Amino acid sequence: LSKTVWEAPIALVGLLAFMGFEMLYFYLIRRFLGGGGILEISAFFLSGVGLFALASTSPSAVLWQLFAFFLGVCFFIVFTLFLSDINRVVKYKKLIIAGAVILLVLNLTLGKVIGGSQNWIRIGPLSIQPSEFVKIAFILVGTTTLEKMQSGDHLTWFIVFFGIWMGSLALMGDLGTACVFFFSFLESHV
Repeated sequence: LSKTVWEAPIALVGLLAFMGFEMLYFYLIRRFLGGGGILEISAFFLSGVGLFALASTSPSAVLWQLFAFFLGVCFFIVFTLFLSDINRVVKYKKLIIAGAVILLVLNLTLGKVIGGSQNWIRIGPLSIQPSEFVKIAFILVGTTTLEKMQSGDHLTWFIVFFGIWMGSLALMGDLGTACVFFFSFLESHV
């Protein structure tokens, strides 16, 4: 049988798995945490629309995209639990900064230029943008800095991290992201 005969059932299984995962997620969130918010509802809705659109154009890619979605939801849950205690974030701030700087160095040394920016690293069939994880680190470090603004040491670490990140984004050619975060930095510290 041809490949296209098998693509439609695989896409259907992927879409059904997505809907089942969504129902399970909201059941567990309501049962143990008191309910999901508009953020989760919007994310599931938009991801579902994207999966249905992908199923119509490239059915074989649905399962891979679904896997990436599951990983994203798991990361969201871990991230939310980590952020639930600001003291824990403060405790790991220097480690977060070090990890982000390592990701920027990897991006600058191993990154491929796609769409005018040197943001992509290919690992087998997977393409990732390490600078996207650095955005999360920026938010974490910025949050702890605003939380502990009285201490000059916290602000110094944030400014050093911010400078390294802006310089790396400039070298990668991702000046749009650099501008957005530069102005958000100015807004939050003025």
